[in-house]
Amino acid sequence: MAKRTAADRIQTLRRLRAAIVEKREGLAAAIFQDFHKPVTEVELSEIHPTLEEIDHAIANLADWMAPKPVPGTALLAGTRSELRYEPKGVALILATWNYPFNLAVAPLVGAIAAGNCVILKPSEKAPATARLIADLVREVFDECEVAAVEGDADLAQALLELPFDHVFFTGSTRVGRTAPVALGAACDPGLWSDPCASGAFCAGDDGGYSCRQFCDPMPTPGLPVPPCPAGMTCESLQSCSGFVGGTPCQHVGICG
Repeated sequence: MAKRTAADRIQTLRRLRAAIVEKREGLAAAIFQDFHKPVTEVELSEIHPTLEEIDHAIANLADWMAPKPVPGTALLAGTRSELRYEPKGVALILATWNYPFNLAVAPLVGAIAAGNCVILKPSEKAPATARLIADLVREVFDECEVAAVEGDADLAQALLELPFDHVFFTGSTRVGRTAPVALGAACDPGLWSDPCASGAFCAGDDGGYSCRQFCDPMPTPGLPVPPCPAGMTCESLQSCSGFVGGTPCQHVGICG
């Protein structure tokens, strides 16, 4: 994967996109079977964002991979300096149940675009969707490049004990607190962003309500903040943007 050219990776992403479009109806049926998510909401919150992620990667991948010239120093006079981006290695994706397709496949798009191999574990709480994702992965990828594994929390814990180079996690606060420990990671359990002691770099969301992203006007500290209607009406309040109101402190957080 790491040695593949931009054209090779784009071809892989196009195969993934075509497979998603082909399985569109089956995906909607699987998610409805798991927790009765309406077809329209599946399209808006699962399929369209994932396809847009693929399209964005395809459009920009060649530029992302191109070396970027950087200024040299006096000691390097007469030479050329550049910044080159390299894959991290092997990534682990632990998906969650409330957006079982989007939060499994969208991170996969970024990992593949960057030239990484991936082990993907869909949520066992959405079993029909997990089976569809596993079939999709086996259809599109060689198992040496991307492998989908199905199982419960014990499997997730076992995976976290392996030396991955990058972990993308979305799930409960409880698991979010234990995962960095399992990785030997000195990471913030809420939103991991520091290099782990094991060498892995973690990125994740531990579920629950997130900080409200404020635009203009900014709320006044100490005064109540109204709920976020979009977050509250989407996914039956099972979105991290389902902010139900509150009182901001002096330092208003801006989250994901």
